[in-house]
Amino acid sequence: MQADRLSPEISLRISLPGAGGKQVSGPEWHGWEEVTSVRRLDSMSGSFTFSLSDRWAYGQSRRPLAPGLFCQLLCDAQPVHDGFLDDKAAPQSAESHSMTVSGRDRSADLVDCSAVQSPGEWRGLNALQLAKILAGPFSVPVSMAGEPGPVFEVFKLEVGESAFEAIDRICKQRSLFATPDGKGGVRLSALGSLRSNTALTPENIKQFNPVTSFRERFSQYIVLGQRKGDDMDYGPVVAQVRGEALDKGVPRHRPLVIRAENQVNPASAQERAEWECRVRAAASFTLSVTVPGWHDYGGQLWQPNMLVPVNIPAEGIDKEMLIFSVTSTKNAQGSQSVLELKDPASYERKPVQKAAAVAAGTQNALLRDASTTETPVDKAESDYLQALQANAQTLPIMFGGSS
Repeated sequence: MQADRLSPEISLRISLPGAGGKQVSGPEWHGWEEVTSVRRLDSMSGSFTFSLSDRWAYGQSRRPLAPGLFCQLLCDAQPVHDGFLDDKAAPQSAESHSMTVSGRDRSADLVDCSAVQSPGEWRGLNALQLAKILAGPFSVPVSMAGEPGPVFEVFKLEVGESAFEAIDRICKQRSLFATPDGKGGVRLSALGSLRSNTALTPENIKQFNPVTSFRERFSQYIVLGQRKGDDMDYGPVVAQVRGEALDKGVPRHRPLVIRAENQVNPASAQERAEWECRVRAAASFTLSVTVPGWHDYGGQLWQPNMLVPVNIPAEGIDKEMLIFSVTSTKNAQGSQSVLELKDPASYERKPVQKAAAVAAGTQNALLRDASTTETPVDKAESDYLQALQANAQTLPIMFGGSS
């Protein structure tokens, strides 16, 4: 069983056009020299690549694979991708000829194509209902793991946006993710809807690479916006709405001003500032882990949006992390998967309401130190960072200033 898990059988099954426009199951090709599968949490469509060097005599017919064909990538007979071939390259010479084909899930059409709907506006529908409408013209089924959340009072398509962009807007407003289900459809789900019981430790990891970046992290987040007023509620209180949050883990002066996309009140502006602070701090740490095979020890395929326990004492990591992307390969060196792991807090949104402050109209008094998500590097350097924060104004040279 363990040997099978570490050396899965990967094949490409082709569907051929049949009578009445229906697809008929065609040949299943094995023996590829290299196979790569990529699935990401931020992509509604996964991608795959097959390559081989034919050993047939020069000039003979080649495998009948062409862009546009329906196909499936199977791992031990389990569908991983269900979609179309996009590209084919077939260089050849008198001595040898090779072939590389690549494709994506059926939901790639949602990514590539514009959402053309009439009238393009719907009322009183939930996320699942709207996603089904938008994916319907492309014959891409949509399923739901969990609850779709409350209905939208109104949802309008934006001119020129793709079906994916529209569904992505819907999902973001309901804290949902849209990922391919491996069977030709799209699955909507909440954060961490899948779970692996295989703990990743130095004993079952081939290699790991922790990466911390401050590029998208700032010391101060300022959200500015406006809201509708009336005869009793007007002036700066509605025209100059403001929310602020501080990240104590960033000692340098790095402010970021964000203009709210929609109308905001003091509470929602503050909530947005704290959310930006919390999410960016959590997203600053990524752990790349390489594991053998395409499955966990329980036989589940590694998948995006899967929560997995991680225990790497040398890096101070002992927590559940979220799989953001999976890149699985099989070649002459064997089979392996590279998992890109992130802190689940980088996707969570927990509103902090300031009802009393809103009632009093004191939005500028809502400045607070946002609770930041501590990454391993934060824990290791917390005392140092706090010292720098306390002395930042008196140490300009340390932060790139002039004396």
